[in-house]
Amino acid sequence: MNPLTLAQINAAVDAAFQTALAQNPTIQVAIQQIGDNATLRTDLYTGPKGTGFAVVAVIDLGWRKVTISKQHGPETWREQPLDCKAILDALDANYNAQIARGITVNGITLAAQKDDMDKFTQLISLLREAEELQPDDAAKAAFRSSPTTIADIHDVIHLMTVTEARQLIVQYGQAANTLWTDYANRRAALSV
Repeated sequence: MNPLTLAQINAAVDAAFQTALAQNPTIQVAIQQIGDNATLRTDLYTGPKGTGFAVVAVIDLGWRKVTISKQHGPETWREQPLDCKAILDALDANYNAQIARGITVNGITLAAQKDDMDKFTQLISLLREAEELQPDDAAKAAFRSSPTTIADIHDVIHLMTVTEARQLIVQYGQAANTLWTDYANRRAALSV
């Protein structure tokens, strides 16, 4: 299965609703998986104004679940229509919150805003250039084992060798890329 877009999930809810209208369900329909990121079910309810049913889709955004439903019966006020903008806004807000918290590598949390990422890219380039300027292999080895510092998101200074700093920055870049790729894939999957 693949993740479904919000339009596909909404279409599945509409189709299940039309099927339920035609069948006038008297028993609850079991939860069924519709794509990697959503489930669909039909709930029966009895309220003060009578009985009805609701077709409910639950969309898994990875860090939270969003419910949409379409109601039939006297209590349609319970209906939760699809709000694509709200779902995509929630996805964006979650990504932005993760970036604001920083990226933790080897117990060190580094700032992860765009400017911060640019500075770490410049630092790794500078360290590579500085190593290349060393006159011979012995000097390059000495440079790689020389001390340098990196400040974390809380302005705590961490002392490490140039080699350790380069490894930290590369792992940081990989973690940032994974975070971005996950976000972009979730957003693309929902919004297409």
